[in-house]
Amino acid sequence: MYYNNILTRSFSKIYRYHRYFTFSIQILCTYTVILIVIYNLTCLLTFYGIYSIKNQLDRIHYIILHQFNWDIQWGTTFINDLFFCSIISIIIYCTQIFNGLNKIQQHLISAYAGKYIDIPPRHNFSNNELISKCLHFSGYLCGYTAWGFIIFYKILFLICFLFRLWIRYDSKWFQHILALCLPIILIYLLKHILMSLLSEFVFLQNFGRTPSLNNRRIFFIFNYFNFFFDCFLGILSCVIRILKSVLASLLFMGRLDYSFMGRNLERLDQGYATYVTFIHMEIIHGHPILDDSLKLTEDMTVLINSYRKIIQR
Repeated sequence: MYYNNILTRSFSKIYRYHRYFTFSIQILCTYTVILIVIYNLTCLLTFYGIYSIKNQLDRIHYIILHQFNWDIQWGTTFINDLFFCSIISIIIYCTQIFNGLNKIQQHLISAYAGKYIDIPPRHNFSNNELISKCLHFSGYLCGYTAWGFIIFYKILFLICFLFRLWIRYDSKWFQHILALCLPIILIYLLKHILMSLLSEFVFLQNFGRTPSLNNRRIFFIFNYFNFFFDCFLGILSCVIRILKSVLASLLFMGRLDYSFMGRNLERLDQGYATYVTFIHMEIIHGHPILDDSLKLTEDMTVLINSYRKIIQR
């Protein structure tokens, strides 16, 4: 019973069973194709990649040896990098696939009840847009997932490969960069920790239980000096923001329910607009109350026709 609860709770994070909900055939077929594509891409990039990367490394070794007279031995450790990248990519993208199914279920159930919390309501799109954009759902979802998997796999392998060569052949440069970056990162982290502690124990009343300021004068004096500090440290925050956006784009490339452009510009994201219009079309043509009403009407029509035939006889 204990292991059953652990497995059920962990599985419910990526998919939750609902008694009165079933996915449409289009959704099930689309995600089945995506899983097959991910499996084929993993086998292709891993096993064919060993042969192709070995040939490319031999060409690069020949060019570097004749142009710069550097004898760099690649070795065979890149095979371990390939298997490592395959495992990480499969775990991340399979998790994203099942999380996407879970989000579709949540959005459809909420929309059946008339709650549009995470997606724009239907009146934001014209009838022409609903039809034309929802047609791209299956193709976009499969294409975004496949190309996101390939790009993430290639970038991860390149980072692992260059990082290993960097440490092996030029560890001094690595130490210099660490000596340059680590103090800035530590100052950045310590500043955020200090801000959090001051906010809880100095600025706010009742140790952060209420949003009321304890002393406005101290707060604005600290805000004045923090302005100059953030102007110089803002370049690190800018780099971190760019890295976060790039990493999020790679990890969530196969998730059409996430828009990378924010709430005001989300209609410019073709993938997200396709997902929203598909959800609305599923609600219009697959609402369970509508289906049950049509079934009852059809049964009543058959029953009335049968009675008429009996009366005519």
